[in-house]
Amino acid sequence: MQEIGRQPFVHQLDPLLRDLLTFGLVERREGDGQDRWVLSQAAQDRLTFLDRPTPGASTTFVVGRRCDRCREHAVTRRIGERYLCARCETEEATGPAEVAALPSMAERRSA
Repeated sequence: MQEIGRQPFVHQLDPLLRDLLTFGLVERREGDGQDRWVLSQAAQDRLTFLDRPTPGASTTFVVGRRCDRCREHAVTRRIGERYLCARCETEEATGPAEVAALPSMAERRSA
């Protein structure tokens, strides 16, 4: 067992593994007489999204421009040939189900 300092690594790993089980982010798969654990498809999709490059310093954000996708006035970022708000950028990257619960700019202003 790997140790970090004097504390065994397992004591730091156990809470993370319990959270993965509790939230259904890992699944047990049986095959070839062996049990193994794999990340759920939702967790794999989210890791793929999080692993993509983050915007660099050269990224330009524009305040008050209409999003080319939803047409809402918002802070937009140029992605390819279009200006997209954060909501539409996330929705295009992950699919509509991932961001359906996010409030629109108008909903956030009225809250």
